Amino acid sequence: MNQKKFIAIHTYHSDETKGQFWAGTKGLERTDTEWRDMYIFDKCQCTAVWVGSDDLFFCQ
Repeated sequence: MNQKKFIAIHTYHSDETKGQFWAGTKGLERTDTEWRDMYIFDKCQCTAVWVGSDDLFFCQ
C-alpha cells in the first residue's frame, strides 16, 4: 500500500502536561532509529521525530 506523507505538529497544553508526557522516558536511551521503529503500523509509520525544548515537537 502506498502511504501518504504528513508532518504532525504536537503541542503541549502546559508545562505540566509536557512533563507528564515525557515522564515515562526518563532514563531511556534510544537512538533516532529505535524511536522511529517503535511507531510502524499497517497504515502509517513514523519516519522521523524532531524534539526540542519548546512547547511542541514534530513527527513525520
